Amino acid sequence: MANIESATLILRSGDLIQNATNQYGSCDQYITNMTWNNINLRTLLGTLYDRYDLFNICLSNITQSNGSGAFGEDNNDLIVQVCMTGLPFINQTYGVTDCCNTNIAVAGIFEFSEAGTNTVNYNHTHSLTFSKQQDQVNLNIYYQRIFPSAYNGVTNYAVKTTTSFPEVIFKFKIYGVDKTEHNNGGRIFKI
Repeated sequence: MANIESATLILRSGDLIQNATNQYGSCDQYITNMTWNNINLRTLLGTLYDRYDLFNICLSNITQSNGSGAFGEDNNDLIVQVCMTGLPFINQTYGVTDCCNTNIAVAGIFEFSEAGTNTVNYNHTHSLTFSKQQDQVNLNIYYQRIFPSAYNGVTNYAVKTTTSFPEVIFKFKIYGVDKTEHNNGGRIFKI
């Protein structure tokens, strides 16, 4: 097995305060929209930061704390897209309904357990490429339903709930992306 240098990023919803902002970031009242502030990419990436201009971030796993069995309005609120903003993503964010790139990337799909804990491990085949444009970023993670619902005749992917979702831990691996020159002068990127 190849020894590929990487960095690990752990984001815990428990570090944030529901419906408030603290020194680490902010969280909505339902733990469905979380932002971690002032993540120092230079420190996080260490030696990778100076060696690479592009990086792949891969969701390694999500672990959910014990579910109360009372969150989400229906089962479609429990299967979510884990959406992420805050990094300068490259070619990862095309929206078919908008017909353009956005600043939102889907890091993975997760199904919450209504009773008990749940951990999903991902195999790093889905990576999101970003560039380093600044040393510090605010990373936002929020959930969207995978099946839309209609609110007042408008299609919406927002999770519907009146009760808090369980606390979660997100683990990401970050790899530098090598640049290789083609004979014709074009570039390709590989990990």
